[in-house]
Amino acid sequence: MGRFKQYLVEKTMSVDDALKIFGITSNQLSDKIALKRKYRELAMQNHPDKGGSEELTKDINNAYEILSKASARDIEAKTNIQSWKERDEQEKRMAEQVKQALLSNFHPEIFTNYFEQFSNGTKFKYEIKEVKKSWPGFTVEFFTPDKDTVFSLRISADIRDVMSGGLGSGDQYSYNVFTEAYGLHKNKKQKMSKSDWGFTRDHSFFRKPEQIFPKKKMKDIFSGKTNKRKFAKRDMITFLTKKLGANWDGEWAEIPLGEDYYLMIFRSTFMRQGTWGINGIYQQTSKYNKSRVSQPKYVSFMEEESSTDIFETIQKEAKKVKGDAKIKKTEQLIIQAYEAYKKSHGM
Repeated sequence: MGRFKQYLVEKTMSVDDALKIFGITSNQLSDKIALKRKYRELAMQNHPDKGGSEELTKDINNAYEILSKASARDIEAKTNIQSWKERDEQEKRMAEQVKQALLSNFHPEIFTNYFEQFSNGTKFKYEIKEVKKSWPGFTVEFFTPDKDTVFSLRISADIRDVMSGGLGSGDQYSYNVFTEAYGLHKNKKQKMSKSDWGFTRDHSFFRKPEQIFPKKKMKDIFSGKTNKRKFAKRDMITFLTKKLGANWDGEWAEIPLGEDYYLMIFRSTFMRQGTWGINGIYQQTSKYNKSRVSQPKYVSFMEEESSTDIFETIQKEAKKVKGDAKIKKTEQLIIQAYEAYKKSHGM
């Protein structure tokens, strides 16, 4: 009798509770005759006249009513949902373990010292950012004080791969580690290899930056060899995101101006030439929304290296102004920049 008391229901009895009272699984519900036989057996054993209680008898009756109406399919579906929830929680716990394992093996000063070997003594700072994606890990940016040079490194892992193989130890992971690495130097994107990203099970790159940022590539970057090519779309996007801290969604870039104000610009093409147009000045009104507070006269700038100076100057000068005056100041800066741009291009 005591083993049933733990299942006494104060409010509404669940199917799981009913199954536990009867001591059966959902797979046994299809045999209604056996279910009724089990009910009679429990009712007889726990009847008040046999030493049971009215409360216990009531629970057995409620459990039988629930189970006699329930279908195995419905209960199996509910069980699956519970299993998915448990798996989701398990994945979250494992993801946190993986992130902490990656962070514990990462020593940023090894990378900053490495970069400073090629930068003629220019010091590098770093900032670690969390990856807001399903793969656990982090992104770290190494940069000079003026952000003329920025190296970005993302390290993460596929949680499904981890759960199938375990965390591993030493220099060898039991799962693939995803790495993404590239840089910005003198307003141009710097690729470390043919592809920005790669997979590896080798743990040693945490202590050997040259595996991600090759020595030859570093020498070419700081000697200016890699900056001789024509300015391209990837250069502008890398400049906007890494130096100006802009958000880029594939079409639009939001350049922060300070105090929750943003200059919204967009990319288009004309005669196969990329251009960047001004959409307006926006203000953050909630966590997920921005509202346009000014729509200056439409102007656009060609996708060329000189245009990076325009957007950098607008941001720098606009940040100096506080409050609503920032809007008017930004409008003036846009017009001044465009007039100078037209003059320099003979327009």
